[in-house]
Amino acid sequence: MNLDQFQFRGCLIAGKFVLPSQPNGSWSVQNPSFPNRPGPKITYEFGLIPEAVRAARSAQPGWEKTSLSERLNWLKKWQSILVEKKSVLVSALMVETGKPAWDAELELDRSIQLLSQIPIKLASTATGAPLGVLAAVTASTEALESVVSFLASALVTGNAVVHKASEKTVILAQVIAESILESGLPSGVWNLLQGDRETGRRLCVHENIDGILFTGSYDVSIRIKQDTLQQHWKKLMLYTGGKNTILAWKGADLEKAVEWTIESAFSFCGQGAFSASRVIVHESIAQEFLEKLHQASKAFRIGPADANPFMGPMMDHGSVDRYMKFLGVAVREGAELVMRGKALELGKEGGFYVAPSIAYLKDNSIEATRKSIFQQSEMTSPFVTLIESDDQDHAIALANATQFGLCASLFSDPIEMEKWDRELDFGLILKNQATTRRKGTESVIGRKKSGNHRKAGLGLLEECCWPVSESGA
Repeated sequence: MNLDQFQFRGCLIAGKFVLPSQPNGSWSVQNPSFPNRPGPKITYEFGLIPEAVRAARSAQPGWEKTSLSERLNWLKKWQSILVEKKSVLVSALMVETGKPAWDAELELDRSIQLLSQIPIKLASTATGAPLGVLAAVTASTEALESVVSFLASALVTGNAVVHKASEKTVILAQVIAESILESGLPSGVWNLLQGDRETGRRLCVHENIDGILFTGSYDVSIRIKQDTLQQHWKKLMLYTGGKNTILAWKGADLEKAVEWTIESAFSFCGQGAFSASRVIVHESIAQEFLEKLHQASKAFRIGPADANPFMGPMMDHGSVDRYMKFLGVAVREGAELVMRGKALELGKEGGFYVAPSIAYLKDNSIEATRKSIFQQSEMTSPFVTLIESDDQDHAIALANATQFGLCASLFSDPIEMEKWDRELDFGLILKNQATTRRKGTESVIGRKKSGNHRKAGLGLLEECCWPVSESGA
């Protein structure tokens, strides 16, 4: 897919695409692999927000009255359409996010996996009354997966949705909207708004919104909570990133641990919500681990998404600048850069390419971790820090010493894993696996700054309902 093939159709409201008649602003779609190529102009209009909410409010009661079997039949049809549109969806992800085909296909596979498991989950889970009309605000990380998860969970449980897509994934959002139209979902049950951050804010604070599904940064989530403080009836379901950690301990398969660390840290340039930026390694294997990680990191291919490298470009110029800034912060805080990343010039058409970074941190104290800016910040870049430890309690304390608590992956002897499970303060703990290879069905909980303890994955089905109690005779 090329940008010049895309024709912007506007917002989807009450089953019809609507172009802004009085735009409040505009921007152009950009391909991070080839940013010098001109992209289509996108316009947005705040006046379409209340129209979309009215459409959802009007359609929701009828959708709620349909039987669960009817809604599941719709879900099955939508799933089959997404499978048919696989090449278009993968192309959209590649063009807009810079993900190589292999990574974009993994994201689509996780999304389809989630849809296929929802009927099985609902067969054993009692859901209550739908919340009503939900605002879904999604980001450019896991752009397809988060949309599919939000839409499927909200719609199957009888809610109507107004979705504000990321301004960086306009094409993907439109392809999803077209799949919804083809699926036969009643008009107005799902509506799409294309717009800027202010569009998302105005949608969230609209008085006829009953709940908010949000994925994005912690700072934006705080603003949503502040803006809706007086709207006590709204249920907030916030998913806000992480400082994901890998623990490689005695008894680990070293080759596998290095392989999955590279994917966790460097696939999608480390920009995913489940990307890892810290590795805590037992001192007995630390030097060998570091050497293998360094050699392997110098060997993988970087390039345009359509060349299917291991690592494509970063999302935009601002992401590159932020990456370079954090490299400087890490050095000032005492990190030794074993591999120093830099901006790369590949070809004549630009592209936001960078080399990855590996840092070694000599000071492994809990106090230093808590005071560190770069260890407490979500990196969203291909930058991983290695920290040694010789004690399991110390390693667990190190892992827990950040402000985030989304995901950790443990490489260790199976006999030693029970204590890690019990004491690691993360919403999802994986075993001998990349943090980026979790199943789409996993019921992740965002702990600490990673969310407000709401479930994602299949667990989101329960979050999209109010519990209903029935007393006996």
